[in-house]
Amino acid sequence: MFKYLVISLLAILFSVANLSAQKGKGGKTPAEKKENFKSMTPEQRADAATKRMTKRYGLSEAQGQKVKAANQEFTTKIKSIQGNRQTNKEQFRKDRKATREAHRDALKAIFDDKQDALFDADLAARKQRQQARRAAKGKSPKGGKKGEDATIFESLEDDEDEDDEK
Repeated sequence: MFKYLVISLLAILFSVANLSAQKGKGGKTPAEKKENFKSMTPEQRADAATKRMTKRYGLSEAQGQKVKAANQEFTTKIKSIQGNRQTNKEQFRKDRKATREAHRDALKAIFDDKQDALFDADLAARKQRQQARRAAKGKSPKGGKKGEDATIFESLEDDEDEDDEK
């Protein structure tokens, strides 16, 4: 009887430890984070991105205001482009890429040399993580079938791109 009690307690302990291990930063599961991101308005997304960038890149107050304006413009444009996603996929991709590049250029104009170098390093690391996730899923870097020739898919908004593909 005592053995069954100990085994049951250990099973409960391991299952609780397993459940808590699945939560990421902030104590939320990936599904909760995704749902939270989807429910945010463009202004809320811009504010969250600005806070992350201010902390990560050590932006001054003036830089923070400029970055916030650039982020709000970007998120608003991306939200307006979302309507074309299903009707004209090729035009949607072109518009999204042009908007992303314009946003990236606006940020680079605001950052100083040190911040710009850190920003470029972050983009490169994000690209590598995205390629690793795609390779683990058996996809080419561009999103086609494995084995196809494809260029590296660049993105500033990893989470948004994953949502678009699903």
